[in-house]
Amino acid sequence: MGKAYVGKADYMAAVRALDKAQALTREPYPLISLVKGHALLALKQYPEAMAELEAFLQKAPSDPQSATARQMLSQAKAFAARQ
Repeated sequence: MGKAYVGKADYMAAVRALDKAQALTREPYPLISLVKGHALLALKQYPEAMAELEAFLQKAPSDPQSATARQMLSQAKAFAARQ
């Protein structure tokens, strides 16, 4: 559901849905952190986005999406440095 909200650019709803998904999982599901990082980046919540993206990269460093996560993390760091 969170991914669908990101696709609709409803980032706050995406974060709420992803928070709920994280709460319901027994084992970590790294892709939740990736999508949540994307939503937080769009909301300009850079420190939180960086934390989620770093969590994703820590849990799944060789995931096919890790290159995308590294690029998003770089963007978040650049935006945070400008503030």
